Amino acid sequence: AEDTAARDAESSAAGGGPPPPAAPAPAGGAPAAAAAKRMVAVKKVMDPFHDHTDCKRLLREIRFLRSLRHPNVLHLTDIMPPASLSPSAGGWKDVYLVTRLFDTNLHRVIYSGHALTDAHVQYILWQVFRALRYLHAAGVVHRDMKPTNLLLNRDCELALADFGLARYMPHTTAAGCRLSTDA
Repeated sequence: AEDTAARDAESSAAGGGPPPPAAPAPAGGAPAAAAAKRMVAVKKVMDPFHDHTDCKRLLREIRFLRSLRHPNVLHLTDIMPPASLSPSAGGWKDVYLVTRLFDTNLHRVIYSGHALTDAHVQYILWQVFRALRYLHAAGVVHRDMKPTNLLLNRDCELALADFGLARYMPHTTAAGCRLSTDA
């Protein structure tokens, strides 16, 4: 998986990928970050410990967001602790995930009325395929690919998000046997 990311980074730096086009104006995006300050996104997960399924999805998402490192895959920067660190005091109700801030998502761009050029479409698809290549090389299947889970910034940089339904799938052959990583 790290080899794939390194290859992708090298191909981008060496001109292997398409150059980023001028980005369309995002619809409903967040304000631009000041040059001196780095803005982050904070995702509030409300009371995930009430439901067993929600708790499992949160744990799965945290595990994937912390371990996957690729320019086109969202990475978890931090987890903000609740006001009270004692679960018995009722302070462990909500969880706050801190990630890089993106201006918008692909769904908003599609329905914003701004026309995407062929260069935009090619660049967005190229980044989606890079992210999927990295995930599949790492044995991860996203299982929730949709425009709202494709985050974009003003420079048309894309990051794949929302790993709550993702699964780790070890590499297998057509017969269903695990591939050996030995030799």
